[in-house]
Amino acid sequence: MRKNIIIGIIIIALVAIGIGVYFAWQKSNQNVGDNFDQTNNQAVNQAGNYSGQMNSISPILPANGKIKLLSKNNALAYWITNLSTSTQFQSQDIFYISEDGSVNKISGTSEDVIGKENLGSVKFAKPLFNANKVLIVFKKANSLIPEVFDIDKKIWRPLSGDELITAVDLSTDGKKMAYVVDNFKGGVDLFTIDLSNEKGKGVKLITLNIKDFDIKWVSDNTILFASKPSFDYSSEIWKFDLKTKTLSKIIESNGLIVNWSKFGDLGLKFSSAQNRSYSFSLIDNSGNSKGSFKFITFPDKCLISSPSQIYCAIPRDQSIFSTNATFPDDYLKRAVYFKEGIYQVDVGQNKFQALFEEESPIIDAINLSLYGSKLLFINRYDGKLYSLEI
Repeated sequence: MRKNIIIGIIIIALVAIGIGVYFAWQKSNQNVGDNFDQTNNQAVNQAGNYSGQMNSISPILPANGKIKLLSKNNALAYWITNLSTSTQFQSQDIFYISEDGSVNKISGTSEDVIGKENLGSVKFAKPLFNANKVLIVFKKANSLIPEVFDIDKKIWRPLSGDELITAVDLSTDGKKMAYVVDNFKGGVDLFTIDLSNEKGKGVKLITLNIKDFDIKWVSDNTILFASKPSFDYSSEIWKFDLKTKTLSKIIESNGLIVNWSKFGDLGLKFSSAQNRSYSFSLIDNSGNSKGSFKFITFPDKCLISSPSQIYCAIPRDQSIFSTNATFPDDYLKRAVYFKEGIYQVDVGQNKFQALFEEESPIIDAINLSLYGSKLLFINRYDGKLYSLEI
């Protein structure tokens, strides 16, 4: 009897090993980011995730660490004065706008307030083509309020009248703005305005029978319309061709979020399925997959710096995506926070390099950008701007 029990245990163990080998083989196909699963760093396996309100965990900066705190206040949006024509500020200056509407300048270790406007919460800020002006889009009630702030003259220029603007974006060259106005007839009107002309007025391009879409101006002749993402329903991204004035659907998926590269040629796509299966992949500008990643993160935690180089903040405990949390909804509602590492992914050579895996400070990074040899980001835990030496 005892011999039979031992034989049974051996058989069960062999079956378990066989199943493990099968799933390991299933995961060994050539996905972008294969090396993430091969990481030996204990921090990847031991790091936890966190739920709760912002500021529930305060980042503590280690002495002489690679990560530096840049802003004194929370940064709702930030920008850099690269190639600035400004006579007052240096090309290395960083600007950000805080919750109270203050525009702050960071120069070295000093920080000054250079302007203030409180028209609501801030949706985004992007520098114009001459870099000493910035488009700041405020959100108030159900509409958006775009304004241009001149950092030299410290004056604000409103760009809208009484229209109910529901979506705004800046062209890739920083010279024009596109915006969408509710026409109260079941659709919206798409306008563009030349920002180099201070007396310029919006030019209507087309009326579209769509609602609740955000826009992204990804190339000279392409504006994308994206519906709001949710785990519970299918979201869509439509491409509007400025030359032909045609609209075509390029992607549809539950929980769909895409972060496009600077010139809209590549995008990072997050999507979900009803069985709580999530995917994260690289796509082209027609929505075609160019490779899938073995890790899951969110597109706004990544930066495509070149066709082959991607920087990503990645939750180090990937099991969070196997829990009862619902993504992307819980993430967007800030019901879930992560403890993340920051990595560089070379999709050309299929390499994965850890840039930050330390226990302190605790990082949940969004809005990544390159600044010389530094990677800038906003930490969701305290809302402040940080830099990582890379």
